[in-house]
Amino acid sequence: MSVIFYLLALLLAVLAVWLIVPVILRGSSMESSDRRQKNIEVAKQRLAELEQRESTGEVDPEDAAQIREEIESELYRDVHNLTDSADAVANSGTGATKWTAVTISLFVPLGAGVLYFLVGEPSGVSINPAPSVATVEESEQEGDDVTGVDAQDLEQLTQRLMTHLATDTDDALGWSTLGQLFVAQQRYAEAAGAYKKVRELQGDSAEFLVREADARAMANDGVLQGQPEALILAALEIEPDNTGGLWLAGLAAGERGEVEVAMEYWQRAEQTTDNEEMLNQLRQLIEAGSAELARVGASASSQSEQTEAPVVKVQVIIESSILSQIDSDDTVFIIARAYNGPPAPLAAVKKQVKDLPISLDLDDSLAMLPNLNISSFEQILVIARVSRSGTAQSQSGDFFGQSEPIRPGVDHAVVEIVISEQVP
Repeated sequence: MSVIFYLLALLLAVLAVWLIVPVILRGSSMESSDRRQKNIEVAKQRLAELEQRESTGEVDPEDAAQIREEIESELYRDVHNLTDSADAVANSGTGATKWTAVTISLFVPLGAGVLYFLVGEPSGVSINPAPSVATVEESEQEGDDVTGVDAQDLEQLTQRLMTHLATDTDDALGWSTLGQLFVAQQRYAEAAGAYKKVRELQGDSAEFLVREADARAMANDGVLQGQPEALILAALEIEPDNTGGLWLAGLAAGERGEVEVAMEYWQRAEQTTDNEEMLNQLRQLIEAGSAELARVGASASSQSEQTEAPVVKVQVIIESSILSQIDSDDTVFIIARAYNGPPAPLAAVKKQVKDLPISLDLDDSLAMLPNLNISSFEQILVIARVSRSGTAQSQSGDFFGQSEPIRPGVDHAVVEIVISEQVP
């Protein structure tokens, strides 16, 4: 979709210039030698700046090589195009006519592009709305294309935008779009950095405080305590009715066991949006909170009549063929998530490769949020992942295994997870 869109846009811009410029250039010539020299000087400056950034470590050698190749290619195309244009209209025209043609040639496509990025929706061409801790069901099927856009297209767009931002560091819109691209690729820590850059350029706003908080939480396996919650509360100081901020503030309160506080946030959020998907998920959270309050407030006799909380028995093994590629001290995360529901973990256990194979029980006592546990959902998934970096965020090169959907309390067999696949 994105490639076709940009090709068609480029074709229309070229067509417009082709129809207009020959009329203006009729009988005129272009003085191209000075412009060629200026282009060469600009390219030299950009290469010198790139070399300095590479020497200081701001740009890694691989990215620097790619940027250097693009600068040289752009210079070659500029000089080649100027030479062709000069030959085509040599021996004719006045200075005013020439510069009119040059201006139109440059600003018809450039102006159209700038206008689109100012008033259009650039992210709509390449990516779907960014997934959120609170608003979008996260897929734990490693390697899935959650945005519906080809991963190679996303990577190419990201690299082009990073190249642009390396020379135009004050482009707030560019940093915002880069953050969305990072989120679409599940590069949450980098997305948080991009959103922080937007705040540095534009000042704090509720929108980007919430985006950064969301990304930082996702980079920490959905945990909102600490810096993410501080950012959320700062956003609500600026905009008390910010739907995303209220949503995430409720989840943060739930993590601390403050169910009543969490429900107050979610009920406020429910009054601020008419988005059907958001409303459905908010209502699920409110229902889960109500159920938790009812459970806590029930008498001892009524509690004794309740059925015992389900226990999911799990056995985790690792395929022998990959043992040589990992260390015995590498971290292993074993996590239960709702198959359909909020993405916050329902239970989590942290082990090491040397502990495998291992058998363990997942139950409500391992819940990170009191009102979001294994008992609250009809179906769950169990994921085991070797984190080579030791962080909760999924990284390229990690190995993982995943169960089929499980019905807690109904499916009594031991769930066997085989760690055998690798994150691309």
